[in-house]
Parts: sequence; structure tokens; C-alpha cells
Amino acid sequence: YMHHRELWGANGVKISAPGLDNAVAGTPLIVANTEDEVNDAKAI
Repeated sequence: YMHHRELWGANGVKISAPGLDNAVAGTPLIVANTEDEVNDAKAI
């Protein structure tokens, strides 16, 4: 696997996380590494 800090455009990326069964294809992906980032992402 290759880890990338940023991805732009229509890159093919495989992701793995809990709860992805409820995800909708084509929606934006938000990565949160801290509780503050989680709260900010929830506010969007």
C-alpha cells in the first residue's frame, strides 16, 4: 500500500473504516485526526 498525504481529482483510492456500509459513493471524504477535527467535520 502507498500512503498519500493529499489526493486531488479522481484518484482511485481504497479506504477501510468502520461504518462504510452506510457511505454513499461519490461523497466527499473528510479525515479527522483529533477530537477538534471531528467536531469541526460534524459541523459541516
